[in-house]
Amino acid sequence: MPDSDSTSAPHSFVRLSIIVSLLILGARLITLPFPDLIDSTEGRYAAAALGMIEHADYLTPWINMGNGPEPYLGKPPMHFWLTAACFKLFGVSTFSARLPSFIATLFCTAVIFCFARHIWGLRSALLSILFYLSSGLTFFLAGAALLDTTLMMFITCALVLFAGFYHAGLNSRPRLCATLIGAALSGAFLTKGPVAIVIFLSTVLPWAFLFRKQVVKKRFPLIYSIGTFIALTTPWYLACESSHPGFLWYFIVKENLLRVISENYGDRYGTGHPQFFATSFLQGALCFLPWTGVLLYLAWRKIRTEDFSIRKSLLLSELKQHDPMLMFVASWSLSMPVFLCFTTQYTANYLAPIMPGLALLLAAILGKRPSTWSATHPNRFLTFGHLTAFVVLIVLPLVGFALRAPWWTIVLSWSVIGIFYALLRSRNLASRAEGYSIASAYLAVLYLIIILSFSTHISSRRSTNEILSIARNQTGLDMSRTLKIGFIGQLPFSTSVYGAIGTPRIEVSEVPLSACCAQEHDFFIASARVMRDNNTLQQMLIEVGRTPKWRLLTHAQK
Repeated sequence: MPDSDSTSAPHSFVRLSIIVSLLILGARLITLPFPDLIDSTEGRYAAAALGMIEHADYLTPWINMGNGPEPYLGKPPMHFWLTAACFKLFGVSTFSARLPSFIATLFCTAVIFCFARHIWGLRSALLSILFYLSSGLTFFLAGAALLDTTLMMFITCALVLFAGFYHAGLNSRPRLCATLIGAALSGAFLTKGPVAIVIFLSTVLPWAFLFRKQVVKKRFPLIYSIGTFIALTTPWYLACESSHPGFLWYFIVKENLLRVISENYGDRYGTGHPQFFATSFLQGALCFLPWTGVLLYLAWRKIRTEDFSIRKSLLLSELKQHDPMLMFVASWSLSMPVFLCFTTQYTANYLAPIMPGLALLLAAILGKRPSTWSATHPNRFLTFGHLTAFVVLIVLPLVGFALRAPWWTIVLSWSVIGIFYALLRSRNLASRAEGYSIASAYLAVLYLIIILSFSTHISSRRSTNEILSIARNQTGLDMSRTLKIGFIGQLPFSTSVYGAIGTPRIEVSEVPLSACCAQEHDFFIASARVMRDNNTLQQMLIEVGRTPKWRLLTHAQK
């Protein structure tokens, strides 16, 4: 159980931290529709879920690669099932496509709070959700149509259940706990495949080796986890292999094994992202900003102590002296960066599963420090943070306005500056913990302004909603039939989603330059670069609408 001095928290901090957490979640919820679905990843995943509904095939996702719909065998179906359910409940929209990620983040927040509350007390629990929700990667992935947040949800559940089994409470029903772990790992495996097991084991095995006496003493009923995992996971994989022979070879070997060891692994649905060795640690530090700075500061303070020795601190005998649960979340935080050191291709999104671990690690350390709950004034770090936030909130919307952001983003941003300044003038923070809450509130507003300021700029260059809307607004169209548009060049996946939203319905297909004279298309879409580089295309087609990236074209004789 948590220590008695850590279970209580100042009433002002409790109230403030809850308000700020709700502010962050609210800011993320209202910005789900902004910007439009970004190609290629967000558009591909949303299109795959929509393909399930359109083909009434909930076994296999479907996408249009340019030559008509085909099964999408690059990822398992869990996230697509969740997205398809949101489409069914709330209609096809950008909001619905991103809602599963928000729900997964909300669920993770509850799990993190309950875990930290049980292990370290209310203080650390409140700090952990503040750090988790206000970290950069968590906030932006909470409103992205990506499956990394769904994977994070299942991995968090599995790891928290495992840690709870060896701490207290859950081990009174070991079979149920093991069964739930197997179910959570099955959900993770049905979200992104074998990497789910890698993340789980790379966290659990180092910790189990370090505290092997405790692990041996409390025997884990592994057979229940394995049995549940196999029972829930194998039916879909076998059914998909039966419907699409060769799926298991492509998915297990190419999408997972060869992706790790080769730059050219034969991806059917996109391109790889080669990285330098150990880039994952730098990306992890950037993804957890600004709280990475606090972790580094604490490490620096520890190194400065006279009796500190790096060599001594890494000895197994020394590591065993620490709180076992603190070491567990430390292993959790390092699991993915260490694993990605041995892979050749990945993106920062892959680090999403360690965000809860990092938040719990920092909250556990700060929650035990008396200075966290002492007065903050004078505090140069907090003063510097306020000045930085004010400068950013002044400059950022001006930059956004230059990139077609609405004028009211400037008014909103500067109004927030005034409100924060008035609050800070009227209130003396009682503890450093309240300072962390205020900093989290600043971050929520900062993220909100970033999204609103750059939404139009990103939408017009990384999505197709705007150009398809221009096509629908052309006069003289028959709203009762499907509008056929030929996309010159590689077909963006977002066209499948935005073509299905509104009337008339738009059917987009990929066409080569030689087919631009075909009369069965009502319009054509080409990028500005394609138009600039092809004089013949300029002679055959005339422009009837444009966005910064796309050109809407029709036959010159029309």
